[in-house]
Amino acid sequence: MGYRRVRRSHMGRCGSVITLRLRQVWLWMLAIALIAAVIPVAHGQGSLTAFENGNIIDANEVNANFTYLKTLMDAAGVTIDDIDLRLSALEDRLDEEGGVVGPAGKSAYQTWLDAGNTGDEATFLADLKGETGSQGPQGQPGPQGPAGEDGSNGDDAYSVWLAAGNEGTRAAFLNSLVGPQGPQGPQGPQGPAGQDGQDGGNANLGTTKSVQSNGNLNNNHCYLGEIWLTADTYAPPGTMVANGQLLAISEYQWLFPIFGTMYGGNGSTNFALPDLTAATPKPSTGELAYVVCVRGLQPTRP
Repeated sequence: MGYRRVRRSHMGRCGSVITLRLRQVWLWMLAIALIAAVIPVAHGQGSLTAFENGNIIDANEVNANFTYLKTLMDAAGVTIDDIDLRLSALEDRLDEEGGVVGPAGKSAYQTWLDAGNTGDEATFLADLKGETGSQGPQGQPGPQGPAGEDGSNGDDAYSVWLAAGNEGTRAAFLNSLVGPQGPQGPQGPQGPAGQDGQDGGNANLGTTKSVQSNGNLNNNHCYLGEIWLTADTYAPPGTMVANGQLLAISEYQWLFPIFGTMYGGNGSTNFALPDLTAATPKPSTGELAYVVCVRGLQPTRP
């Protein structure tokens, strides 16, 4: 007669077979105590031998106790299987430490309410929150991230200007960017007289000081801003090809009052010459160009 039922879940819980066997002995002792307390009272006969701590237990007395219990069990109609089922049910109620599982305790929220507080669970959780601590030291800067992809090329300013509903050439666009021309400053002192030009040789063909012997106009005698067509392969002295280039006001301060920003430029540091490239005749042979007098006589205003 013995209790040999070993549950698989207990094998990993206690770590040793000896601990499981001691647990079984304890359960059997509990069953013996229950049987001894109930069955003799029901039949009014017999008793078990009691063992005290520190005394040597005689095997015959132990066997006598088991024999007596078997007799009582037979009289009561109790079998080993009945006890096994009851012990299994009792064992299922034991927790990991061997104690009986107690009733579920109150939640922290209910305990908080029982203490006299009022509010929902959100209020309860907020009440548990402590004060905000001081800000910690700043961490080390992280590594630099990878460079982003190149953006697509945007439209040039002239295209944006056209898309906004404006019309005109690039020269008109540049003129729209320039502010109004400021008032003309006072006329400066007259410069020193230039040297006389070479004699043209024939007064009937024009003034003797307006044309050099090689046929080029003398830059000392052309008027600032004057434009003419030439077949030279280069701009004569004192002139520039009229292709809309920008000139610095500081270098051409006598020419700027004549053109202003009529053909372009910002009016503060530069201004533009007229662009006559499209108007230049295109002969089948040779090259023609319009040139502008940029260094010459100051024209007299009417």
